[in-house]
Amino acid sequence: MHGTGQRQSRINVAFVCLVVTLLAGCPQAKPNTSASSAPGQSAAYGTAPADNLFAGTPLAEYPPDALDINRNGTRLFAKHFVPDGPNTLVLSIPLTADGLGDPSIVVESSDVMRSFVRAHPTENACLLITNEQPAGGPVVDVIWKYYGKQNARVPYAEAEDFPQQLPPQARYNLEPVYSWDGQLIIVPLHAAGLCIMDATTNRGRFLAYPELPGEPTGRALGALPPTDGRNLFYVSQWHKIKGPEEWCHVSLLDLDSGEWLLPVELDWLVYEVASADPLNQPWLVRGSRAPNKASEHKYVPRLALLDPRSEVTELQMFYGTPYWPVKLEALGRYVVYLDQQLQSIARLEPATGQLDLDPRFYRDDAQLFVALGGDPVYVWDQDTLVRARYTEHQDFGE
Repeated sequence: MHGTGQRQSRINVAFVCLVVTLLAGCPQAKPNTSASSAPGQSAAYGTAPADNLFAGTPLAEYPPDALDINRNGTRLFAKHFVPDGPNTLVLSIPLTADGLGDPSIVVESSDVMRSFVRAHPTENACLLITNEQPAGGPVVDVIWKYYGKQNARVPYAEAEDFPQQLPPQARYNLEPVYSWDGQLIIVPLHAAGLCIMDATTNRGRFLAYPELPGEPTGRALGALPPTDGRNLFYVSQWHKIKGPEEWCHVSLLDLDSGEWLLPVELDWLVYEVASADPLNQPWLVRGSRAPNKASEHKYVPRLALLDPRSEVTELQMFYGTPYWPVKLEALGRYVVYLDQQLQSIARLEPATGQLDLDPRFYRDDAQLFVALGGDPVYVWDQDTLVRARYTEHQDFGE
């Protein structure tokens, strides 16, 4: 055990030294581009080290345990757990057409933080989470907002109308998100509802979800662009009424008035909604349906145009074999996925049928980040960060 501890200490010292070197602006080490690693090794399938933006930086040798990129694809936040060291180290790194810019340290703390970070949509700020256990109570999440050299607690439990009686899990494993303009912080409390907190004043209120029949099984939510003067947010609730089948209730929320708008009921699950004009134009939605044959995955990706006024759903073709994850561009112009058959990053424009492919990279379950407008697209998996560069194109338009 003593030898293991000494080795861990050396690793932590090496990590801090690498970060200091990177912050000092020293030239990055030249990666070996002579060959790619085999599948299952550190480099991605078909991806040479030169394509990995982490190559030659501390992030390749000591990968972050959580990562997020802002809406415009211009800034990355990387969170690290460092045992026997500062415990938590969070870096803010600009993203440019040439790769990674000069990073800065957002957090260097002895506090142990969850493997979570949420980038502010436009500013050099993020959300992080620690835990605490009030006397005689369950463990709950504490949400922190970091901006510049400052940080502050997000007092969501002090929101107006906050329920006094909540199940123990309601305040644990939370995933707060920002509103479109970043001025509000929305804290979903699992099946109970959500807290809408002002990021500046720390004042807020609790709002219950629409009541649905049966048993709640999950939900998805996110910000949408303001439309007709309304600050919009979508909430997709999943529930079982009878038997194993799951149903889905999707609606928009006006974050300022608390009004629920355009409710839609579906017999398949919606994970994400995108639209440039969500009150007046159809939504591009992605989700999943139950498998209809034994060879399919438990849940099969589905893409559709949904008109919330008429509740008419027009299914869209992927023109490929998407594997999770699947990600929408926020305005609904593109859908990006990892194509299992072609072993590529795929970006589809449903309106035109234009499919762009990057065959350099494929990893099951990698995380996708799609910037506003559909470019850049980043794919992250542990020690590898790749920016999509499309070299193959197919046109499925009529």
